Amino acid sequence: YITFISFFNFFNCSFYSYAYSLCLFISNCNFYSYTYSLFLFISNCSFYSYTYGPCLFISNCSFYSYTYSICLFISNCSFYSYTYSLFLFISNCSFYSYTYSLFLFISNSLAYLFLTVAFTLIPIAFAYLFLTVAFTLIPIALVYLFLTVAFTLIPIALVYLFLTVAFTLIPIALVYLFLTVAFTLIPIAFAYLFLTVAFTLIPIAFAYLFLTVAFTLIPIAFACLFLTVAFAL
Repeated sequence: YITFISFFNFFNCSFYSYAYSLCLFISNCNFYSYTYSLFLFISNCSFYSYTYGPCLFISNCSFYSYTYSICLFISNCSFYSYTYSLFLFISNCSFYSYTYSLFLFISNSLAYLFLTVAFTLIPIAFAYLFLTVAFTLIPIALVYLFLTVAFTLIPIALVYLFLTVAFTLIPIALVYLFLTVAFTLIPIAFAYLFLTVAFTLIPIAFAYLFLTVAFTLIPIAFACLFLTVAFAL
């Protein structure tokens, strides 16, 4: 085991020459080609989606599969000497140069901003708008409508009804009643009175007068005449 560690340290100190180190440095800066960087950018943009999020979280923790994570763990622990490990530590801290870190920071910020707006602020805004409309504007509108109907339209309708009845229907009814009485009931009453007097009371009066004269005054007159002649003459 000690022999293996010594060989591995020697292997780390001088492995693959300056050219390979430069190549590895370039590969670290470019982070395994534009295609893979684009994939990482897409994965960062869609970070924390429910399905892909746990997988990506696990992949970030183990740095893209168990095999590659073990390799990276060994490389971080002893790869290319303490000096290069320190440089790798610095490069890992700054995430492969200031430019790429800034780009990743911006992309993460934009992705976080997009996700925050899309899944937090917009639903909160819609919920707030819905609650505002449902529990504030609609009740205010209903109260305003009720008060408008109760204190404006209903009194106006009652006043209009009163004025219509008072100045239209009542005068029309009175005029109709007057005309009905003047031109219908009064003539009918006079006609009825005339007919009653002419065909009932007058014949009765004449019959009463005739009977009175015939059965009362005439016998009295004859009796008076008889007594006058008999006891006087």
